[in-house]
Amino acid sequence: MGQSIMIPPPIQIIGSKSNAIIDLGLDGRIFSRCLYTMDGVDELINIGDVAAFELDTFTITARVKRGSIGSTQRIFSNQMQVDGADGLSGVTLTFLADNKIHCVFVIANSFELVSTTLTYSSIINEYCIAFKKVGTAVTIYVDGVIAGVGTLSSAIIDYTTSVSKKTDIGSIWNSSTAAYSGFLNGTIRDVRVYNVALSDADVLLVKNWSYAPSGMIANWIGQDATDTFGGGNWTVVDSVSANNGTSINMEEGDRTC
Repeated sequence: MGQSIMIPPPIQIIGSKSNAIIDLGLDGRIFSRCLYTMDGVDELINIGDVAAFELDTFTITARVKRGSIGSTQRIFSNQMQVDGADGLSGVTLTFLADNKIHCVFVIANSFELVSTTLTYSSIINEYCIAFKKVGTAVTIYVDGVIAGVGTLSSAIIDYTTSVSKKTDIGSIWNSSTAAYSGFLNGTIRDVRVYNVALSDADVLLVKNWSYAPSGMIANWIGQDATDTFGGGNWTVVDSVSANNGTSINMEEGDRTC
């Protein structure tokens, strides 16, 4: 009888710079990943109003290492717009003050939440977070494992609003105050948008640095990132569809490779 072989997960090697990480994939290839460090005060990456992201079936993934806990911190806001306590448009992936990971959807002009069962308060570990929506069903994954499930009241997300929507990394726009809030404190990299609901197996592939799952329509700070700094801002390249972002209030040293 043959013996089963256990394949180890990718190996992380800390580089010479304090935040640089090199990942050794399952096939032995070495992937050098850049990342951005955000201060939790006023830094973010604005991608703009992208109609192609107005999806009712999707998967969004990101790799995040927290710099602080106990406050509301936005990881990724997709075509999001809020007006005070009211939801106007979109969906956002968030750490709330309870240190759970929450997916917040705008349905019929109101917020609906799906949350993880456990809390994620480490400031040492990097979390690979993914969430998907298909129909009314929402699933949240952390490091390739299902961490929360929920059901929305409708399969249709609100994307129609009279004011400009914003897709952002590390914050959210509030039209009532004309200001950003909920800034991420920590590092972020390899942010992806898929126009399909990935299977559990595909989410695990993403966690293990695979670009094999089909349906990816955007990727920032990932394998093929060619970001440039000029005029006081980073141009954060979308290596899939050229929906590039622009950093706000970030310095040249906030990107580490």
